[in-house]
Amino acid sequence: MFPVDNIRKACKEKGTSLAEVERALGIGNGVIARWGKSKGSPPYDRIVAIASYLGVSVETLTGEAETPAPADADAAADLMFALWGGDSHELSDEDLQDVMNYAAYVLERKRKGKK
Repeated sequence: MFPVDNIRKACKEKGTSLAEVERALGIGNGVIARWGKSKGSPPYDRIVAIASYLGVSVETLTGEAETPAPADADAAADLMFALWGGDSHELSDEDLQDVMNYAAYVLERKRKGKK
C-alpha cells in the first residue's frame, strides 16, 4: 500500500486537497486515495508530478529516507555545468532537485526494463 497519508499531510501544509491535486495534474477523481488501498504502487512519474506540485521531495511522499546531498559540494556545480554549460545561474536548488528526481525516475524505468 502506498502511504497516501504523506500526500494528505503535504496537501494540508500547502493548503490544498487531494481532489485539487488530482484536477491540477489530470489524475482521475479519487485515484490518489485508492492508492492507499491497493497492493500495487502508483506510477513513479505520478509521484514525481505530485511531489513537484506540492513542493516536496519524492522521498517525503513515499516515506523513504531523504537522499543525502552529494558529499562533494562541487558535484552539484559539475552537474549543472554538464547540463547547462555553465549558464545555470538562474537555476535554483529546487530546479536542480527536479533534474535529479527526473534522472532517478529514468534510471528506475531502465532498471525495470521499461523505455
